[in-house]
Amino acid sequence: ITIEQLVYHTSGIRDYLTLAFLAGKGSDADYYTDQWVIDALARQQETNFPAGTQFLYSNSGYLLLAHLVKRVTGQTLREYSAEHIFAPLGMKQSHFHDDNTEVVPLRATGYAPADEGFHISMTTLDMVGDGGVFTSIDELLAWDQNYYHNRLGKADPELITLLTTPATLKDGTAITYAFGLDVDQYRGQRKIAHGGAFVGYRTAIVRFPEQQFSVAVLCNRADANPETLAMNVSDLLLTEVLEPNVDSAALPDFAMRAADLQKFTGDFWEADEAIAAETQIIDGQLWAIHSPTRKNVLRPIAGHRFQMMGVPAKVFVEFDFEGDKVKTMRRIINGKPRGVFNPFTRLQLRADQLAEYVGAYYSPELQTQYGLTVNDEKLWFSLDDEDPQELTAMFGETFENPDYGAFKFTKNSAGQVEGFKLQSGRVRNLAFTRIEP
Repeated sequence: ITIEQLVYHTSGIRDYLTLAFLAGKGSDADYYTDQWVIDALARQQETNFPAGTQFLYSNSGYLLLAHLVKRVTGQTLREYSAEHIFAPLGMKQSHFHDDNTEVVPLRATGYAPADEGFHISMTTLDMVGDGGVFTSIDELLAWDQNYYHNRLGKADPELITLLTTPATLKDGTAITYAFGLDVDQYRGQRKIAHGGAFVGYRTAIVRFPEQQFSVAVLCNRADANPETLAMNVSDLLLTEVLEPNVDSAALPDFAMRAADLQKFTGDFWEADEAIAAETQIIDGQLWAIHSPTRKNVLRPIAGHRFQMMGVPAKVFVEFDFEGDKVKTMRRIINGKPRGVFNPFTRLQLRADQLAEYVGAYYSPELQTQYGLTVNDEKLWFSLDDEDPQELTAMFGETFENPDYGAFKFTKNSAGQVEGFKLQSGRVRNLAFTRIEP
């Protein structure tokens, strides 16, 4: 694994935030250290994929890069960036916040929606590298101007070229990710952008370099959608140079009867992300069902095209047919393809069939044990003192939980369950071994 692969998210190293969540450290109040993360990464027996062959965002890469800075220079990332980045740009208040107990004047509190109103959503973690930058809109202006008046690179274009040139995979496939920046085309113009989301904070910076036009949005509520806000501002102020927007928010009404919607219903599986999606008709509308508490209306906007409502992004769902049957369901998020879902028939298992999977399962990589039980003719799993969560049978030996991911069980030659591999977003093929029947 190379330094560049850490930068480009092509290393395959599993994401430490996902690993911590799977180990029962997923709430805002959970505390663990950099050393806990490094030890956990050192225990991993495989990567998500061979280095350089795929792109998958991993916070682990940037945490390791922060530690690399310290091992090479003898300075923490906070110390090094203060001397070599923030001070030369006149960013006097910006810093990598590597002490969560430090008092910061004028700091914005993070909030997240609750059953009634909001609750405070802040982190107890001290990790930096993959995040943890404290800054302001005023100081981000100085950061942005360095792309046009390159003080950090002493006017040598090599630095800016390096930062804004996307990578290629080992097989020559081009990706849109550069040095911590996503470089793409939007309505005929080159766009350089990145966003962030953690606890109660959401951020986005969008740059159109040819126009020297930038929008930065910093939000301190978890239900904010800074990318859409930034793009709405861009659409408004760059209207003379942008090509027509084919995915405009002002979409015409497209009426569709409930009887016509029926052909779009069913269960669908996305193999790369290992996630299920279900579509149902409720009160005459087509809904995408993610879990009992997460569901969204799919508003028809064309014959086989729908817009997902109530989500903090522009999400479109398109159905491809083979005869009168759905062949695939495709998802487009903010103009980018994000997953191809194939229809499947969901298993219906009896309690005695589910009992085959009951037992204790241990992951040496997580140093965590999951317990599986059957109750009310459903399969449940739990870890530590957390409430049990349902595992729903999908197909074959694959079960799914919408928060934890896909559990693919393995059996020995006698047909007995011996373990499972967990696919959970930015963590793939995490092995658990059955230690108690």
